Order: sequence, then C-alpha cells, then structure tokens
Amino acid sequence: MIDDVAGKLEAMKPEQYVLAFVFLGSYAFALGEFIGARGRRIAIATALGAAAAFAGLTDPWELGVMVVAFALVGMGLFAGAVWLLWLLASRMPVERRAAPARAEPRPVATGSAPAATPHPHVDTASAATASP
Repeated sequence: MIDDVAGKLEAMKPEQYVLAFVFLGSYAFALGEFIGARGRRIAIATALGAAAAFAGLTDPWELGVMVVAFALVGMGLFAGAVWLLWLLASRMPVERRAAPARAEPRPVATGSAPAATPHPHVDTASAATASP
C-alpha cells in the first residue's frame, strides 16, 4: 500500500502539486488566527476544495485521500513537536544576572563657575552683614 502511494507521488502532475500546495497553505491558515474568522472560513473551504480536487485527479482516488491524510497527520505531528519544544523552553529556568551598578553622573565642565560659588570680586562677609 505504501509503495503504491510512493509510486503515485513520483507520477504526480503539476496541477496536483499546485493543489497540494494550496491545500497545505489553506489548512495552515484555517488552523491559525492570523486572518480572522471570515478568512478562516474561506481557508477551510479552499482547503477542502483543494483536497477533493487533488484526490479526484489521483488515480485511484483512494491513494489521493491517503496522501491528504498523511499530510494532515504530518502537520499535526509537526505542530505537536513545536508545542512540546515551546513548553520545554518556557519551563527552563532563566539565569538572571544583576545589572551593573550605575555611577552617578559627573558634572560637565562648561567653562563658567558653578552658581553656588560667589564671584571672586564680591565681598561675601560685608554683603551678609550690610543692611539696605
């Protein structure tokens, strides 16, 4: 039985390849949430139509149905493997490193004296005691 399927895959015509590609792409869109509810309905109809046309072009049609079933199982196994890897990766502990201590910024020299320093020509002692 598997030898018959392999032989038919070798004898596929170009339109069967196109239908298989359309089926796999539409099936992937039908499973995801990338295109919204209306788009998913269109993708489901497209996938069903492409699968039926693919099976119809295969002689005998039962082998075409088997190829479609193998594709469905293969995509399911791939999705399950990806989900399992994601689950394992999300459960692994992540090593956290402490952020390096940040140094306080130094004042930038602008060429003028800071505001807190009095002008060298002003007598601060007499200015504080003098009354107006």
